[in-house]
Amino acid sequence: MSKHVEDHQVSFLSANVYQKNRSFDELLKLIYERQPDFIFLVETDNRWKTSLEPLQEHWPYSVLHPQDNSCGFLFFSKYPIEDFKVKHLVDERVPSLFATCRIDKGSLFEFIGLHPRPPRPVEGHSHERDGELIQVANYVRKSKRNFIVAGDLNDVAWSHSTRMFRRVSGLWDPRIGRGIYATFPKSLPYLRFPLDHFFHSSGFRLVRMERLGDVGSDHLPIYLRLAHVDQEGETNEISDSLKDESRRYQQKAQEWDGPNQVITPDRV
Repeated sequence: MSKHVEDHQVSFLSANVYQKNRSFDELLKLIYERQPDFIFLVETDNRWKTSLEPLQEHWPYSVLHPQDNSCGFLFFSKYPIEDFKVKHLVDERVPSLFATCRIDKGSLFEFIGLHPRPPRPVEGHSHERDGELIQVANYVRKSKRNFIVAGDLNDVAWSHSTRMFRRVSGLWDPRIGRGIYATFPKSLPYLRFPLDHFFHSSGFRLVRMERLGDVGSDHLPIYLRLAHVDQEGETNEISDSLKDESRRYQQKAQEWDGPNQVITPDRV
């Protein structure tokens, strides 16, 4: 690896902490050991926010959005956060983070942190989650900015919706060709699924990806180290058929009317 690439590396840690988990010290210990530049944590309530306040000494930039419904998040950064928005893309109870961060002597990238609701068996389909993913994918594909998308997507890497997210957004999945990095459920090592994801644009190159150890949650954390290669992102041109399919995903998400509405296969 060239010295230029070695000098421009950034690292990320993403974890679903499990809101009822109270192993705060275990997570703090892991974070201090790994020293990621950016930390994104989901299922964080006010007790998690208070318990992780020591992080702000070394990660002085943050966006803290705790909630009591397992949809809260905390974002910590060693680098300046130039701007951020907390958006509710599909459900007003489910926030997503869009944060512009400055690295490498002024280079900018946008971090998008997601935790869409999982599919609910009674409703039959995952329109809400899928619509959120495709809405983000379309936002990314129209921009020349570099992106990192991370979080517990409640979806596996090989599903149609995740593959469609990659095709529409043009982002890279660093797992491809390297492993599954299954994270959930922690208690069943031979039956785990890769629900916790990272995607990145072409302005980054993978240096290292790891599934980390137990922090008391039902998920395992993911660590990612990337080299920033001073390359502008690219807009992603997609076919008309893929545009039509992405519009259908978003329309179904907007039509979804909460847990009392049953969506069956004949309504797809």
